[in-house]
Amino acid sequence: MARRPLKKDVKRLLREEASASLVPATFLVFGLLDLVPVPTDIGYVYTEKWLDEHRSQLSDRKFWALQLVNYFGWDAAWYLSLFLVTYFSGRNANQKLLLGAGLISAGALATVLWRSATDHRHRLPAGST
Repeated sequence: MARRPLKKDVKRLLREEASASLVPATFLVFGLLDLVPVPTDIGYVYTEKWLDEHRSQLSDRKFWALQLVNYFGWDAAWYLSLFLVTYFSGRNANQKLLLGAGLISAGALATVLWRSATDHRHRLPAGST
């Protein structure tokens, strides 16, 4: 079966009256997803640490620009990767939703485990491993 371009699917969906509830539902999903930790949070934390350590070597403008890219870029990269994986995988909406939910769940679990491991390591007494 030939794949229709995404643009045509979106236009068709926007013309259908029944899909009007998708707009508020989409914003609700975005709000809920903002509560879920994502693997790119790890990149954000390390980049912030690097920026703090190299603050004196950066101009104010460059530091601000890098902070802005760091703050918005990691989440955009995560959701873009989810888009690409779900767009090019699965044959129907159910398969794509399951794949996306699985990736979000696995990413949240990995991030929580990473945060637990790094928090735990910082709380150990000196000399412990």
